Amino acid sequence: MVEAVYAAGPIDAVTPGEARDWQASLADALPGILVFSPAHPYFNASIELAHIIDQINRDVINTCKCLVAYLPPGRPAFGTLREVEYSVQAGYPTIVIGPDVKSFLTYDLILVNSIDEASKYLARV
Repeated sequence: MVEAVYAAGPIDAVTPGEARDWQASLADALPGILVFSPAHPYFNASIELAHIIDQINRDVINTCKCLVAYLPPGRPAFGTLREVEYSVQAGYPTIVIGPDVKSFLTYDLILVNSIDEASKYLARV
C-alpha cells in the first residue's frame, strides 16, 4: 500500500494556483495518503541553491517511494522531468498525468489522463 506520493508538476511560468490546485485535487482523491508538494516548501530559491533543492527533492522522493507528475500541455516542466527520471531510475512507481504525452520513451511510466485515473491506480497498488 502506498503511504505517500511526491506530486511533481510545473512551477515555473505558471500561476501559484496552477502549480498547486492540481495537487490539492490529488490529495482530495487520495484520502489517507500523504501528498507532498514541492511547489510549497521553498522561499528565496535561486540558481545558486538549485543543487540543495535537487537533493532535498530526491530525499523526499526516496521517502515517498511513489511519484505522481502532472504534465499539462504547453507548460515548461524541466524540474518535473528531472523528478520523473529520478523516480524511474530509483525503481519507484511513476505515474504521469498527461493526456497529450505520447512518446515511445514513456515505456517505463504509468500514463493516465486524469487525477481520477491516477487515484484508481494507486488504490490497486
